[in-house]
Amino acid sequence: MMLILYFIWIEIRLFMQMKSKYFHRFWSYVEVGIIVCSWTSVGIFIWRYKESQRIGNVFKETNGYAYINLQLASYINDVLTFLFGFCCFFGTIKFVKFCRYNQ
Repeated sequence: MMLILYFIWIEIRLFMQMKSKYFHRFWSYVEVGIIVCSWTSVGIFIWRYKESQRIGNVFKETNGYAYINLQLASYINDVLTFLFGFCCFFGTIKFVKFCRYNQ
């Protein structure tokens, strides 16, 4: 999360320097995409943790004899996986930019 805050700080400084020209660059959208996907992933990760705790408590209270619907837990896990995929996509695009400029 500290790394995400660092990226936010860099992007805020860049936005202050460039003003409205910031939104005319493709790489600005890649950076914003990384930041948004990262913070959303943190939130979904916490939601998944809370849901797993709830399922564990229901299982513990009923000694495993209650019906536990795992559909929501599966959905939360799928959303988190998609967000990780988007973070990897944006990170790969940023890596390609890095490799292109450092030749």
